[in-house]
Amino acid sequence: MRPPSAESREGSLPDTKKNVCYMLRCADGSLYTGWTNDLEGRLRAHNEGRGGKYTRSRRPVTLAYAEACETRGQAMSREWHVKRLGKAQKEALAAAFRAGENTDAFSVRGGKDMTDITAIGEILIDLTQSGRTEQGIPRFDANPGGAPANLAVAASRLGAKTAFIGRVGRDSYGDFLRATLEENGVDVSGMSVDPVQHTTLAVVSLDKQGERSFSFYRDPSADVNLRFEDVPEELLANTRVLHFGSVSLTAEPSRSATLRAAAEAKAHGAWISYDPNYRASLWPDEEGAIEQMLRPLPLVDILKVSDEELPLLTGTGDLAQGSAALAEKGAKLVLVTLGPDGAFYRFGAETGRVPGVKVTVGDTNGAGDTFFGAALSQLVKRESLDALSTEELERILAFANKAAAVTTSRHGAIPAMPTREELA
Repeated sequence: MRPPSAESREGSLPDTKKNVCYMLRCADGSLYTGWTNDLEGRLRAHNEGRGGKYTRSRRPVTLAYAEACETRGQAMSREWHVKRLGKAQKEALAAAFRAGENTDAFSVRGGKDMTDITAIGEILIDLTQSGRTEQGIPRFDANPGGAPANLAVAASRLGAKTAFIGRVGRDSYGDFLRATLEENGVDVSGMSVDPVQHTTLAVVSLDKQGERSFSFYRDPSADVNLRFEDVPEELLANTRVLHFGSVSLTAEPSRSATLRAAAEAKAHGAWISYDPNYRASLWPDEEGAIEQMLRPLPLVDILKVSDEELPLLTGTGDLAQGSAALAEKGAKLVLVTLGPDGAFYRFGAETGRVPGVKVTVGDTNGAGDTFFGAALSQLVKRESLDALSTEELERILAFANKAAAVTTSRHGAIPAMPTREELA
């Protein structure tokens, strides 16, 4: 096989076998990864507009990296790993290729696999009403909770590699929460223990329709005491998605730690996902809450709000107008959950609805986190949001609606979340 011409590559092609993992630099500076058994022909196809939707509008392309592989399977595996590198790591890989150094995706990453989704924020105990005694006294179960932790578990159960960054107390509840995440395959290397403050408690009461009301025992508490010094920078540099919610923005130092972590992850090439989940009792006033909840939007790529939060943040309950107002602040993809009616999306200029799945409701706790975790678990398999088609997005949201429906048909948040096998 002849190597690509000098004009179309940044470095020397290594000794080539039949199968090659490659990375292209597009005209707009973005990087595209693939594999092929005909590198010269594939590069020509990309430059002629036959290489796929993503590169068609970003021509011309140059070869930024190529790694010869023994087998087709090895080339496909290498492609998967390169896609999950951060932007800075991809540039390091390209620089080594230009310099003629014999390197690969693993050496650039320090031998550490990329995490698909890293969630940062609160983890707590949901004291969830589960019934009443014969005397009519409410009965509460101690369930693991906290929206970012819930999302990390939801995505992990559906096949994503996830991690959690947060803070718990040195108490039995903190030990229980750490063990729960570990049992669900979530990397807890970013969890720290506060020697003074206790693990946060939330009392979740349910009405006859299974809808929730919250009371928090949190001021002070361990999750609010998260500082940026507690955040492992290795996790920020090695994740495809960094996710957070607005509960960690309610007070310092967790507010500054969360926003700085999002900015650092973004600088490393991660997508930023955000759920401004409004809990009125955690904010001094509504005006201040709105200001802080909108503050992260310029960083955000994927935003999820409920139909109750949309008018709070935008001043309108109109799905098209409200989502447009949020997209103007930076988000590429805006998702609005509609409870049993499914979800609305805005993806650039495209909008649409994906219907929900009807179930008998046990309680709605964790439904939004399951929906968002399920959606991210599928979106992260794509190399770029720009290359996502409307048809793919609607399939992903249908999957997320199904996952959320399963959760609402049961009780609790994390205990109710489905596995991949249950959704197959």
